[in-house]
Amino acid sequence: MVSLLDVGVNRGHPLIAPGLHKDDMHTVDPPSGTADHPAAPHGTQMAGLALYGNLVELLRSSKAWRQGHRLESVKVLKNTGDHEPELYG
Repeated sequence: MVSLLDVGVNRGHPLIAPGLHKDDMHTVDPPSGTADHPAAPHGTQMAGLALYGNLVELLRSSKAWRQGHRLESVKVLKNTGDHEPELYG
């Protein structure tokens, strides 16, 4: 399992959903939810890299690809307001 400590992940993305179970999405600030912001999808982009690596190479390959790991997302930054410095990592 790969844990992403970031701004959350959009589990609705069709490439992300197979590797991120709803029970593996967490947040330190429940009012902020668990997903990143659509205008700044940094967490979802990081999730894609963690799941697939270089997607261009996978698309060029004719070999079957097997998912060897899954994700956990921990949203450590709030959508608004000040963030607790101890959560910065």
